[in-house]
Amino acid sequence: MQKIEINDFLDQPSISKITYAPSGKYCAFIITKPDITTNNYLKDIWLLKDDKITKLTNEGNINDFYFIDDNTILLPKAYPSDIIGEHTTYFNLDINTKKYNLAFDIPLKVSSIQSINNKYLIKASTDASYPDYYQMNNNQRQNIEDIKKENQDYEIFDEIPFWANKSGNSWSGFVNKKRERLFIFDPINNKLKPISNPLFDVLCMAINKDKILYAGEEYNSKQKKKHQFYLYDLTNDKLTLIHPEQDYFVKDIKVLNEEFIFIGSDQKRYGVEENHTFYKIDEQGIITTISKEDQYLGDSINVDLKYGKNKAFKVYNNKIYYLTTRRMACDLYAIDIKGNIEPVLKINGAINDFDIAQDKIIYTAFNDMQPQELYYFDLADKTNKQLTNLNNFKDKYIAQPEHITFKNNNYTMDGWILKPYNYDQNKKYPTILSIHGGPRTMYAPVFQHEMQTIANHGYFVIYCNPEGSCGLGNEFADLRGKYGTIDYDDIMLFVDTVLTNYPNIDSNKLGVIGGSYGGFMVNWIITHTHRFKVAIAQRSISNWITQCGCSDQGPWFAMDQMAAKSFADGEKLWDKSPLKYSDNVTTPTLFMHANNDHRCDLVEDIQMFQALKINDIPSKFVYFKDENHHLSRTGKPTHRIKRLKEMLNWLDKYLKEDQNV
Repeated sequence: MQKIEINDFLDQPSISKITYAPSGKYCAFIITKPDITTNNYLKDIWLLKDDKITKLTNEGNINDFYFIDDNTILLPKAYPSDIIGEHTTYFNLDINTKKYNLAFDIPLKVSSIQSINNKYLIKASTDASYPDYYQMNNNQRQNIEDIKKENQDYEIFDEIPFWANKSGNSWSGFVNKKRERLFIFDPINNKLKPISNPLFDVLCMAINKDKILYAGEEYNSKQKKKHQFYLYDLTNDKLTLIHPEQDYFVKDIKVLNEEFIFIGSDQKRYGVEENHTFYKIDEQGIITTISKEDQYLGDSINVDLKYGKNKAFKVYNNKIYYLTTRRMACDLYAIDIKGNIEPVLKINGAINDFDIAQDKIIYTAFNDMQPQELYYFDLADKTNKQLTNLNNFKDKYIAQPEHITFKNNNYTMDGWILKPYNYDQNKKYPTILSIHGGPRTMYAPVFQHEMQTIANHGYFVIYCNPEGSCGLGNEFADLRGKYGTIDYDDIMLFVDTVLTNYPNIDSNKLGVIGGSYGGFMVNWIITHTHRFKVAIAQRSISNWITQCGCSDQGPWFAMDQMAAKSFADGEKLWDKSPLKYSDNVTTPTLFMHANNDHRCDLVEDIQMFQALKINDIPSKFVYFKDENHHLSRTGKPTHRIKRLKEMLNWLDKYLKEDQNV
């Protein structure tokens, strides 16, 4: 059996944007595959029809699409328009002939589109500094573009957040005065009508007959990260602020039994990271709770071979079907208007995306230690079958996770062990502890290319879900003011448990790696114990004071998680900062960071790296240009390859010297 190599992720495609045609007789989806030639990702639409999967487009850059009818798909496509500046050109694609016809050109950067009464409701990225940009003529737009070009070497900020890490949102980089705005587009008359205000940032919306409900926040200095609700009546062109209080964070809005339902949180019990639940809001803005769902809504399981847009909620037959991350899997559940919850589909892994029609569910999942595949589930007869065979690791060694539990603070927690390639029970092996990000995400027994690569390189890989992870409810996940305490104790107990149960692990050759929150924990661990002989901190946090001041999540996340009220609570922030304890470090540490990471700013790893260098601790800093916080998952293919090579070289240097494995 062959080994899994660093470059193998290049051959593994991913499926996203699963969408049934209006009749429900077939569905379309986007397949994304890394491409080393272009150093990018090739994305095209495929069809599943009559149990056959066929490629529909050959553009290589299709990010989105929308069904007009059973025979026509609307999609954005690059086109040499005569419109100056930002615009989005849509084409109608005949799925039978595969021919394109120009549909319309919208003078905005459109982020979502859906039909409504022979028109379109669109959400578009706009700049509130130029609120009328969309209706300017070419000469006026050219003047604006000339001003932007003339001023491109400097930026002015007068609000926070002033930058954003790219994570599926339309805006990334500098975002001062950038907003998502709602419009009605009339394709017949080629007219745009704004609905939301220029400074109002629309997060989500839903259409109920002639009414549009949308949620978001209007600000001109700083975000509160809590949202208001507006109701727009198409029949009389009336816009009403029905819930002015900013007392909920809203994740999504759906229409169930002709009533508006939103998924969100009031953040009263567990802070900004509180799991969302289901609420009903009427046209007067009165909110009532439907369910006290305590688990994470959506897919929060760590994987590194998943790309594209995925849905977490879908209304079907008077129920909201939704993904929820629980214990060791991400499964599909359903809830009705009365708050009754039922499990629909449980798997041994993580469901990532789905759609439903005619009692048939098409979904993607990382199942049974396979990379992502497309599956079919029949709600009536419970038939469940795999539809695709995209797995390019079939003939290679896939380390199977061995489950282990450990107990602390009245919780039973989960961990896993991957054995190395060509495992020999008579040998001792070096071992890598991997710590997930978040912290409110989690590991599960699913295929991870990075972990498999390390195991195939001759290491045990161990990983767990300590307190702070999702999957066991809000109480378990609530780490406010506790970073580096209960989570650290859990992780160290897990390591001790593994060492007791796996005598083939060489306790003198332990390494630790992690990114984001996992990077914080790496920094915390090397400042509080010397048991690890090597460490790799990626996109980490070393100083909560600078994290509060520099992150695109700003003080909202960091202050909340550190149980601090402001920078005046500097002691709380500094006491939980690994940098404070950097004189304790003896562990050789590799730091890896991207220059456009605005979630955990570059300064975090720089500070820790310099602290170690000052103390003559072996350390190295790898800096990636033109990448963001998601480098390890969606970065340029060449950068992902370089990253893994640097990691393995660093681990080998300190764990494999004079050792034959």
